Amino acid sequence: MSSNYHQNRLAIYSGWTRVLKTETRRLHMKFFNQLIKDESGATAIEYGLIAALIAVAAITAMGTLGNELSDTFTTVSDEMAAA
Repeated sequence: MSSNYHQNRLAIYSGWTRVLKTETRRLHMKFFNQLIKDESGATAIEYGLIAALIAVAAITAMGTLGNELSDTFTTVSDEMAAA
């Protein structure tokens, strides 16, 4: 095999390597650009935050209501015991 043959093979291999690196880089950039433009994850996070806020409000309201009910039953129990 001649040295010219090996140089040609090396040139072809180097060319393909360069093409693959460029194509891989292009695909990565395309993926990241699509990821940045995708807003479906942001919408899911917003819904999660709304649900968490509603849960906190409900727990607070139930805690207050529970205290008021406890006071009412205590009053009724005391009045029945006094009667």
